[in-house]
Amino acid sequence: IPAFFKAKWNTNETLFTLMMNYVATQLVAYYCVVWESPKGSGTIGIINQKTTAARLIPAPGKKVGDEVEFGGLLGHAPVMAVSPFSSAGFINRGGRIPAPLHSLRN
Repeated sequence: IPAFFKAKWNTNETLFTLMMNYVATQLVAYYCVVWESPKGSGTIGIINQKTTAARLIPAPGKKVGDEVEFGGLLGHAPVMAVSPFSSAGFINRGGRIPAPLHSLRN
């Protein structure tokens, strides 16, 4: 964005970036107050109770309890046990896997 403004209106990229950082900080502070749950607690609550998906990333050669380093912004995560049972047969027979029970709240 600063480069676009520099090309279009010859603004100073450094000052523009500093101003954008200030605006971003103020927006985050505002939404932290708006999304507090309960109000005044200082904690941000869950907006949608139905969002319960998890991303499973294979970690070949690792055992339960080991830690996997993804590097950069992705960071690291512990290796956790996954159920050894498959639901493929159940699904092939026309069965459906229901959403988690707490999704019935909304």
